[in-house]
Amino acid sequence: GTIDYWFTGDDRRVHKVVHHFLLEAQGGELSVAGDPDGEAEDVAWIAIPELSDRLAYPNERRLAVTASAVLSRGA
Repeated sequence: GTIDYWFTGDDRRVHKVVHHFLLEAQGGELSVAGDPDGEAEDVAWIAIPELSDRLAYPNERRLAVTASAVLSRGA
């Protein structure tokens, strides 16, 4: 899914488009190290039933519902 929004920076309005992907973990460790824009503050694995409590914005919660529906169809 895609979330498209505007926000106000120090001296201008900024248009941002965020693309979300549903991926399957194969191993490794989560880290914010190497974030090229330095925007990531934290990273964590979250169980799908807990997402609604953790996500701040309605458009993020809608994407989580869609991801949950996709995953339940694949089961």
